Amino acid sequence: MIKMIKYFAIAIIFCLYFFIINGENAFVPSPRAEQAAVFVNNKIYFYGGVRKATRLSDFFYLDVSTSFIITSMPWVNNTPIMGLPMRIASTACTYGEDKNQIVYIGGVDMIGDNFTTIFDITNQQWSTPKTSKNFTTDRRFIQCVVSNNDIYVYGGFNNLNDMIKLDTLNLNWTEFSPGPVAPIGVEGYSATLINNISILYIGGQPGDDVQTLPYSSFDKLSIYNINNDSWSIVTTSGNIPPSRYDHGAVFIRKYTL
Repeated sequence: MIKMIKYFAIAIIFCLYFFIINGENAFVPSPRAEQAAVFVNNKIYFYGGVRKATRLSDFFYLDVSTSFIITSMPWVNNTPIMGLPMRIASTACTYGEDKNQIVYIGGVDMIGDNFTTIFDITNQQWSTPKTSKNFTTDRRFIQCVVSNNDIYVYGGFNNLNDMIKLDTLNLNWTEFSPGPVAPIGVEGYSATLINNISILYIGGQPGDDVQTLPYSSFDKLSIYNINNDSWSIVTTSGNIPPSRYDHGAVFIRKYTL
């Protein structure tokens, strides 16, 4: 009897330890690549990706509203019971007055109705809107940029070198080819909105999984002017980094990193 009480006490202590140390942070997502991530209201939302050869479809977020230690990160699993389509190498942007809508665009084998998916943060609901265009070719390794009520996406795998734009008010997609000098890197680039009128494209590589040069060099960068619907090239200076793709970039005041 005493031995049973001892074992029972140990089990309670273990459960209390697990709850106190981990608590709601017991969920830990698996390692992955090519996921889509977006920052909204002190949360970083993640969707999909790939782990080795396994495609993933889970949806979760990291709460960064308060400080935490890396051994107990506040991950929260938000995958709906009915599940989600597996989405790899897609892109995600927020829109709406309160930035409460996350739109997921493209990804491997994402065509037709699956090309565009929206998550409403306020209502915690997913939807697959009926848009004006039916994409029959997927776009992967892309980046989206939001300017006012429009979302811009350039290029993608398969050597796509055009621009697509989603009017978020009417859910209307348009496809066009601005001139005259589009970037070489159509996939794996970074796209950064500058002053709400220009999109700066850095790096990238040719499509169709081409692993040889030329990559987009960092001494000449491509800028898309939203107002003029045109490309231009700017020459950089200083300690110019080597070419690359699959990197990240963010605009902070007067600096682009």
